[in-house]
Amino acid sequence: MDAQIKQAENEANQTVSSTNADMDKINAELESSSSSTSSKEAIKDDSVTTSSPYAAGTRQSAVYNAAKKYGVDPAMLMAISIEESGTDRNLSGLYKNSNNPGGLGGPGHWMSFSTIDDGYDYMAKLLKTNYGLSEQPTKDWVVRASQKYCGGVTQWQNDVWSIYNSLKKNNTLKY
Repeated sequence: MDAQIKQAENEANQTVSSTNADMDKINAELESSSSSTSSKEAIKDDSVTTSSPYAAGTRQSAVYNAAKKYGVDPAMLMAISIEESGTDRNLSGLYKNSNNPGGLGGPGHWMSFSTIDDGYDYMAKLLKTNYGLSEQPTKDWVVRASQKYCGGVTQWQNDVWSIYNSLKKNNTLKY
């Protein structure tokens, strides 16, 4: 009887070891695939870009593509960008010189991006992953996000919410 129990324990331990090895292999594959863009992802990204209703290379196109890629509301992404970087007629130096559409970083450590598309891509990902932005933001979300984004400044909250509602009302990303 003891021999049978010992054999069952050995078999169970071998199964666990095998399962752990399989999981390690899967985790390694996931890590390597997430660090390099596969052709499937590149095709997906390209299809998002070509489906934008805005002219390629425009601020609106960059916002639309980044928002769709990360599943966030493009009007909210644009509203925050307008509050942080100004309108198309009056863009900040950080936007023009560093492709930084959202005031990302801070004094002495402002972020810089190769293209404005990269800047909006980073901003959309940040708002999705660190701030919980969704496709249907609320005023409450703006208030909560402002606590981390700009120290809870009430004027920022009100401006962003106002710009957002204007964009939604007019069904456009142009302000």
